[in-house]
Formats: sequence, structure tokens, C-alpha cells
Amino acid sequence: NLNKQFRVFEAAPHESRGVPAKRPAPDYFL
Repeated sequence: NLNKQFRVFEAAPHESRGVPAKRPAPDYFL
């Protein structure tokens, strides 16, 4: 799970990167 989150975070735009880890990255990406 951690690997997937990291991958999405890297692929996500700067906006997503700024979002705290509290917010699930996969959720934002979906």
C-alpha cells in the first residue's frame, strides 16, 4: 500500500504533493 501511495504522490501534480499525508493520495487521484 505504501508503495502505491508513493507512486501516486510522485505522479501527482505539485498541488497533490503539497497536500498533507493525512489526505489519501489515491482518493485525490481517483
